[in-house]
Amino acid sequence: MPSRGDLVNLSSTLFLYALCLVVVGLPLSKFLISVGSLLMAIAFFVYLLSNQKAVKTSAPLLRVCGFLIITGVVFAWLLIPGDNFDHALNDIRIKAPILAFPLFFAYGPKISAKWRDRVLRIFLMASAGSALTTCVLAFSDLVGWMDLEFREYSPFFSHIRLSLNLVLAILLLVFVGDGLFEKKYRILLFVPMFLALIVLQSVTGLGILFLAALVSIKRLVKSRLGKLLVLLAILGVGYVGFEVVSYFIQRDQPQPNQESFITENGHYVHTISDDDGMARAWELKSNISIDSTSDRGYNLRGALLRYLSSKNLTKDSIGVAKLSQRDIALIEQGITNYKYPSWWPLKKRFEAIRFQMENYFSNGNPNSNSVGMRLVYWELGLKIFSERPWIGNGVQNLKANYAEAYESFRFKIDEKYRRRAHNQFLTFLICYGVLGFSLISLGFALVIFPWRAQHVARLFLLVLLVSFLAEDTLETQMGATFAGFWMAWFFIKGNHNKEA
Repeated sequence: MPSRGDLVNLSSTLFLYALCLVVVGLPLSKFLISVGSLLMAIAFFVYLLSNQKAVKTSAPLLRVCGFLIITGVVFAWLLIPGDNFDHALNDIRIKAPILAFPLFFAYGPKISAKWRDRVLRIFLMASAGSALTTCVLAFSDLVGWMDLEFREYSPFFSHIRLSLNLVLAILLLVFVGDGLFEKKYRILLFVPMFLALIVLQSVTGLGILFLAALVSIKRLVKSRLGKLLVLLAILGVGYVGFEVVSYFIQRDQPQPNQESFITENGHYVHTISDDDGMARAWELKSNISIDSTSDRGYNLRGALLRYLSSKNLTKDSIGVAKLSQRDIALIEQGITNYKYPSWWPLKKRFEAIRFQMENYFSNGNPNSNSVGMRLVYWELGLKIFSERPWIGNGVQNLKANYAEAYESFRFKIDEKYRRRAHNQFLTFLICYGVLGFSLISLGFALVIFPWRAQHVARLFLLVLLVSFLAEDTLETQMGATFAGFWMAWFFIKGNHNKEA
């Protein structure tokens, strides 16, 4: 039978290798995260049972209490009566990493400086590998080997979750990479990760990265990679400004009684048109019916109208007759602008956002419109919150609350678009009310104060909090693991020799 010392050594080794599995899984695999977390839990409990002194180490009690408060709120508000206890249990499973990783790091086996650096190296290489996969898929789509949408460039899980991991990986590479890799290897890791953010059209990810760079200029100018990031941030901000100014400069003057403000290349789409003439001319050029739908769900008549507008052609038989066979082929694919093939990924994303905003404010229908749907999610979320603002609606009632709100909404929302708040702060308010939200905020405050973390840890908080504005980050396994793991890594030192 193994001695206590053998069990301590065995559990410590298992804990560290399981930790490596988790960081590989963060940008690559839900399965590896699940396996790694399970093995860490087993190693943690074996370590505690075989090492009675473990609980007496220098764990930061105040910060652990912060995580306990957060978890306590989550569990306590499950007691609010409802008709979907299964959903509540699933919520516990999803949010378990927010409590588990702080306990693992505070009271588990020691993580030496050597192992801490090794874990960060593995995470950075796994992130670069995931980013490289994304770039390869994007290239395959570009040259016609595959037919993918940009979201499908992230084959392992949501492109949004991948973007958060890539942003953090880039920040780690820039701020602590000096002690992990040689300069040439840091550049090799940086390039695919940054390119992946571009081909994923991650406006939020790039926005967070550029914001982090701009608030860290004094630190970044001390290294070549830091200077490169600052330069990219300045160019990014300049590009956004250029797009905004160009949008207003190139727009045509609206016609009297203009009702729709949807444009393509500044030309209004819904102007005087001869639908019958367009249909007859289209039949002479294409074997596909003008009233059909493309493989990706685009209505060809609508695509034709927008495409003609992009070339500033009349919406009649004469305008259709001027289209080339290449134009016809693009329209048949659902392409709505003749410039689309030459646009780079971020330009495509900006144009999609522009069209969605114009479409929503022209007719108010948010279906198949990510910008419009977010506004609907927030509107319905605030309505649900206002019904029980102080103690919230509870986790069990969340699904039923949203179902009722969607049924009474002024537009019929398709089932596939019926989602929750897409804002973690609002989701907290809906579920836990002002009281629970205040306690959760207190828990987070205890975790991050006193403020003695490295600068990259503060930037991680920036990444996390901005993601809360745009997504329900903690309502998925990947998001909760990302938040719980890195908050524990940066702010729960416990048995660490020092913070990373």
